[in-house]
Amino acid sequence: MISGYTQNGLTEAAISLFQEMQISKVSPNPVTVTSCNSCAQLGALSLGKWVHGLIKIKNFESNIYVSTALIDMYAKCGGIREALELFDLMVGKNVVTWNAMISGYGLHGQGQDALRLFSEMSHSGVAPNGITFLSLLYACSHAGLVKEGEETFQSMIHDYHFEPLPEHYACMVDILGRAGQLEKALKFIKEMPVEPGAAEWAERNYRLAASVRQDVKRRNLAKIPGCTLIEMGETPHVFTSGDRSHPQASAIYAVLEELIRKMKKTGFQTETDTAFHDVEEEEKELMINVHSEKLAIVFGLIATEPGTEIRIFKNLRVCVDCHTATKFISKITERVIVVRDANRFHHFKDGLCSCGDYW
Repeated sequence: MISGYTQNGLTEAAISLFQEMQISKVSPNPVTVTSCNSCAQLGALSLGKWVHGLIKIKNFESNIYVSTALIDMYAKCGGIREALELFDLMVGKNVVTWNAMISGYGLHGQGQDALRLFSEMSHSGVAPNGITFLSLLYACSHAGLVKEGEETFQSMIHDYHFEPLPEHYACMVDILGRAGQLEKALKFIKEMPVEPGAAEWAERNYRLAASVRQDVKRRNLAKIPGCTLIEMGETPHVFTSGDRSHPQASAIYAVLEELIRKMKKTGFQTETDTAFHDVEEEEKELMINVHSEKLAIVFGLIATEPGTEIRIFKNLRVCVDCHTATKFISKITERVIVVRDANRFHHFKDGLCSCGDYW
């Protein structure tokens, strides 16, 4: 049941059932804890650490599948250092273990580290698979490593004799597109031996996108609501755009308003391109200024001591404005802010982001 909930995206139900299992005194086994990787999906590091503590008590750490699941969990919850510590302690590693760590590096924008680890993997005698190369291409894409990405793609075909899947081709288009090499990306698409799909074509036509959103509203169709999670101790706080339900909402909005004033004095300009196109410019700005990630970050500023790292988790891709705003906030407040969105981790410090604006 836990595995079924997890595979169907019902993460809260999986965790709830796992906790119910503990209360009912049914002892988990390695299969149970590898199935309960919902902590990674939720980005709930405190819960993940609790599961890790349980694994230590049960002496499951020597199980390769359990340790690999823990590496994946820590990487996806923002604990890349903890993931590496576990990885280095493991004596026997299979291809899934190596893939989890390479993927983790890619998720955090550490493309060179992902490539270095792949080199170690090659020398260890563990053969890569399609997911290994997908993780490497992903890591190159999110670190702007065009040359390295092209070399990886060619090596996959000529040195390892892998036939690329549509996902590998999509990653190569992504690498070229993010680097602004659009002509080269288009040439690559036209020369692909497989029919290009939705993943390869992207237009960034915001006006048409806005009209589709309006059509969705008229038809009363539901979409995944954007929300952002921040943990304080073991307590999760979830924000949605324009949310005023939090007990400290008044303080959050007051601090946010003051922050935006300070940001504008240092050159910040609200990016309204991705907002609805049938509203006035001033209204667009107001809508974007209260996105869920901004509210969560401000709550983090209020609820923690100066200098404390703030870590938030967004279920969708972070928008351009929130990304730019977070760079300004990190500089003004002298805080390190870690943001996980649907694509990757962003580490903001001193007005810069680890992604180098590749995301």
